[in-house]
Amino acid sequence: MYWLAIDRYARLGSRFGPLWWWSNTGCARWPVNADRYVGPWTARTSAPVLVVGNFFDGVTDYAGAVASDQLLRNSRLLSYAGWGHTAYGRSQCVTDYVDAYLLTVSLPPHGKVCPANPNPFLVGAARELRRTAPLVGLPPPWFVRR
Repeated sequence: MYWLAIDRYARLGSRFGPLWWWSNTGCARWPVNADRYVGPWTARTSAPVLVVGNFFDGVTDYAGAVASDQLLRNSRLLSYAGWGHTAYGRSQCVTDYVDAYLLTVSLPPHGKVCPANPNPFLVGAARELRRTAPLVGLPPPWFVRR
């Protein structure tokens, strides 16, 4: 039954979708709490909601972040112009805004887009990565072979 949904996602063009969904099929029958929140997603919250979206996230499409921001009446969209799944811990800019939100409920400016980290696959980017500080989302130093 679950494999039919995975096949549908694959046919829609997601390259990472099948891998992602196969790795999560163990959760398909996970018990859920009967009083969990199931909507409406247009409710006005008592505190503002920070929505974060990556332009090039292979798992959660940026359009979903935009739609969530539009549905929630008291929200702010923070965008990351980079790639990869999630931006917290990957982008210092996003991490700083999320930390500020969690600690003080302060929001980034409307329309804020955090720049992408340098592409490590471009010539010279590795040198630039080492010069800029501090990068997040990298393996711990003890893990990297010198």
